[in-house]
Amino acid sequence: GYRPQLFDTVVALAIGVGARRDEIAGLPLPAIDSGTVTIIGKGNKERQLPLGDQVQESVDAWLAVRTSLTHQGLTQERQEAMFCSPGRPDHLLSRWSLWALVREVSHTAFGGTEKCEESCRCLKVVTGPHDFRRTLVGILLGRGVDISTVQRILGHESVATTARYDRRDETV
Repeated sequence: GYRPQLFDTVVALAIGVGARRDEIAGLPLPAIDSGTVTIIGKGNKERQLPLGDQVQESVDAWLAVRTSLTHQGLTQERQEAMFCSPGRPDHLLSRWSLWALVREVSHTAFGGTEKCEESCRCLKVVTGPHDFRRTLVGILLGRGVDISTVQRILGHESVATTARYDRRDETV
C-alpha cells in the first residue's frame, strides 16, 4: 500500500521544514514547486521554505504514488491535495488522521504490537505533533544556525517561543 510512503513524506516535511500538523494536512499540491514549499501558517502567514535533497526525494516519490491514487470523480479540493487519508485515498488527510498515523508508527517502532497502554514507551518518545518541529530546531541549532533564522523558518513571532522548542539537553 501507500501508507509507508505517505508516512515517510509527512515526516520528511514535518522535520525538514518544521511544518505543523495542520500545515501538512492541508497542504495543496501547488504548494510544492521548484525545490520549495509554501506553507500557510497561523494567522494566514505565508512562508516559503527550501526543500533539502532528501525531503525533495521523498516528496517526488510520494507524488508518483499520489498520482496513481487519483481517481476520476474526486472533487477539485481532493484532486489538489498533497496528501490523502492513510486508509482512504479518496479522502483528504485530516490533522487527526495524520496524528493517528504518527502514533501508530511510533507505537510499532517503540511499543510493539500489543495495545498501546498509558505506560507505553512510544508515548515517551513521540508525545505530540510538535515533536517534529522540536527535532528541526535541535538539528538547526546543533549545526550552528542562528536562533533568529530558526524563528523565521518556524514562523514564530518571538525568538523566545523558538527557544522553548530546543530540547537538545533532554533525554528520553
